[in-house]
Amino acid sequence: MISIAEAIRRVLAQTRPGRPESVPLVEACGRTLANPIRASVDVPSFRNSQLDGYAVRTMDLHEVSAAAPIVLGLGPTVAAGASDPGHLKSRTAAPIMTGAALPEGADAVIPIEDTAEVPGGVRISTRPAPGTFVRPAGIDLQSGETVLAAGRQLRPADIGMLASLGQTAIETVASPTVAILGTGDELVSVGQPLGFGQIHDSNAYALAAAVKVCGGRPDYLGIVRDTKDELRAAFRKAARYDFVISTGGVSVGKFDYVKEVLDELDVVREFWRVAQKPGKPVTFGRQDEGALFFGLPGNPVSAMVCFELYVAPAIRSTLGRREVFRPTIRVGLAEDMGNSERFHELLRCKRTETEGQSIASLAGSQNSGALHSLSRADCLVLSPPGRRTLRAGEDHEALDLSSDIKFSSKHPFS
Repeated sequence: MISIAEAIRRVLAQTRPGRPESVPLVEACGRTLANPIRASVDVPSFRNSQLDGYAVRTMDLHEVSAAAPIVLGLGPTVAAGASDPGHLKSRTAAPIMTGAALPEGADAVIPIEDTAEVPGGVRISTRPAPGTFVRPAGIDLQSGETVLAAGRQLRPADIGMLASLGQTAIETVASPTVAILGTGDELVSVGQPLGFGQIHDSNAYALAAAVKVCGGRPDYLGIVRDTKDELRAAFRKAARYDFVISTGGVSVGKFDYVKEVLDELDVVREFWRVAQKPGKPVTFGRQDEGALFFGLPGNPVSAMVCFELYVAPAIRSTLGRREVFRPTIRVGLAEDMGNSERFHELLRCKRTETEGQSIASLAGSQNSGALHSLSRADCLVLSPPGRRTLRAGEDHEALDLSSDIKFSSKHPFS
């Protein structure tokens, strides 16, 4: 039996970068950049006005003050998008719109509200410094500058940035395909009535959702019964995917055939069983240079915890992302918590903020079949092995399960 840290290391050692594929810019949000993006032009490519006002030459306004305003003649109006803003003559002010290019010779803009139109021109009583309310060319991006690094997950603002560079399509890392199999004679498809002793295959839905969140493309291949022939056929079909996730059949029961069948299919096993709770009977291997196989436990909490620890970082790594781990946070315990003395236990907890400190309390039953407590949890307290009880008031590290967190490059078990 190996440690969580060693299991994570072995998984990531087997991941390979995904192939690049071009996607339309409008479909690229959430995808991962395959190559760095560099600006091909200055953005903006011309000096322009930050607001509606008057473009002026500051050399004409040296003597201006509130007590001694001057009147400048009116130059031609410059609209946003005008292809030729012209030349601003001495002692004139050109009405200019937000975003419009400055006329040649102008070096500042005075807001409309700081002026007054009078017969023959516009009265000005302020003396702006050169560059006032002017956006210089290249203030946002300069030609040749690296805009976005490879491995970045694209956000809406990134899409706007790429559009400003004239990009219509972008090279992203292809989303890995993920086959999902539920194994077990007790499983029934969601939507079908349950007989005595049967359960719905909820793992398939939870795992498919988790794969999507990570950036993969899930494909649920259905329920596989507990026979070697069915398992063999299902795994052969699944082997054409980048990842294969099965649930159940990896422990030591009479009908737990998953490990045996994977061995028959020449899947090189990297590990089976990890010193963790929940999720000890997890197996992982690779078939030649092909699919990565994850045999997760059938209990729903065990399956989801193992997904977070091993499958999710592997998917993010395949996408070329550097931040593949959920970050850890420091929490104080609100209550005593039972702990496994033999294994590294991950306790489902919910947290509250009290006087600037995160306080964790149990989210419910810690039974590996109690999915409701995982649904309520927003962190997993990482209890160390060797202790029977964690005491209220102690501080411990916890994996942050918040949906809006920024992922980390730091190994949480290093």
